[in-house]
Formats: sequence, structure tokens, C-alpha cells
Amino acid sequence: MPEFMGPGSNDFLKLSEVHIDSWGLALANLDSATVVKQVGSAASSTKFSEAISSQNAPAALLNSRWASSGLGVTRENAHPFSFEDIASIHYGAQLAPLKR
Repeated sequence: MPEFMGPGSNDFLKLSEVHIDSWGLALANLDSATVVKQVGSAASSTKFSEAISSQNAPAALLNSRWASSGLGVTRENAHPFSFEDIASIHYGAQLAPLKR
């Protein structure tokens, strides 16, 4: 496992067998950022194994998603999400429009 996975890498893979809806990885280097994500469990994903084996970055975000009831399980809903040069993960759901 790459250094960015740290000592909890096996715990993450075990959790991804429960949080099976999707996984995602954002890697940041000094001059670039990469986001890789896929529907399904990271533990059984060849793409996950390839992504962590081919990358080494000083900073990374890693997420295993168990989708909220009523929310779609799609690659677009997988985290991390990104906008321009920012990647982030959030927990929770907003199912109804906010009232102001």
C-alpha cells in the first residue's frame, strides 16, 4: 500500500465491504490533482487497486460511501467531489429544499 494509505488501510478495505455503494480517491501533488471514483466496494475493485498502486502523493482524500436512503448510487454521487482545484468529502444528506 502507498504511504498515503497509512496504517489504517486494512480497516478502510474492511469498511468498504459494508459501505459498498461507492468509493473515491483524490490525490494532490504540487502541480496536479487527480480524482478517481467508482460505484461499488473498494475492496473488490480492480480500479481501486490500480489507482492506489500507480499513485504516490503527499496528500490524499479517501472515501467509502454508504448512500443515504433515497439518494442515487452513481459515479457522480461518489465522493470526493471536485470543483476546479478543490476536492472535498461530506457526510449527510439534504433531501428537501432549504426554506429561507
